[in-house]
Amino acid sequence: STKQNLKRHMIVHTGEKPYNCEMCGTACATKQHLESHMMVHTGEKPHQCGLCAKAFSKKTNLVAHMRTHTGEKPHQCKICDKTFTLQGNLVNHMRIHTGEKPYNCDTCGNSFSTKQHLKRDIMVHTREKPHQCELCAKAFSQKPNLVVHMRTYTGENPHQCTASERHLRSTTELTLDGCKSDSDHLPSESEDTDGTRSEEHTSELH
Repeated sequence: STKQNLKRHMIVHTGEKPYNCEMCGTACATKQHLESHMMVHTGEKPHQCGLCAKAFSKKTNLVAHMRTHTGEKPHQCKICDKTFTLQGNLVNHMRIHTGEKPYNCDTCGNSFSTKQHLKRDIMVHTREKPHQCELCAKAFSQKPNLVVHMRTYTGENPHQCTASERHLRSTTELTLDGCKSDSDHLPSESEDTDGTRSEEHTSELH
C-alpha cells in the first residue's frame, strides 16, 4: 500500500535497520534486503542468465551481467563521455575528475577513491593473499595477478609489442620490454574492469 511504501522510504532518511541476520549479525533496512542477504549464507542463486551458465543471488546483478552480452553501457560521464555498465562504476570514475578519495586506511593514512582500492591496500598490510593457484602453492592478493600467473601454464600471451612483435603475458612485461601494446581492447592487469587504474602498484607478478 501507499502507507507501507512511505514507511519503507522513510528508512532511507532515518537510517533504521530493524532486520538482523541471525547468522552474522548484519542489519538490513527491509525484510526483502534481509532475504536477499541470507542468500550469501545459503549460496542460493535463483536468477540465471539465459545466455550462459552464470547465476546470481540478486536480480540487479543479473541485469548488470546481461549487459556483458548486449554491450549496453547506459551510465555516461558528463565530463569525458565515457560510459559504464553500472551506476557504481560511474560514481567511482567521477572521482578521477573531482579528485575525491573518501576511503582512508587506518594503518598508513593513505586515501583511496574506491572501497576496492582500500581493500587492496589493507591486504598489503595484512599480507593476505586469498587468490591461490590450483596448480602450485603460489597465492596473490589480487585476482588479476593470479590470471597473469595462470598464463605460465596455459602459454597464453595476449599482449603484443608493436615494436618487436613479441607476445607477452602482461602489460607489466610490455613495460619492461620497452614496448607498447596494440591490444588496446584488453584492460591492464593493474586496472579495474571499468577502466579505472588501480592506485596500488602490483609487485607480485610471476
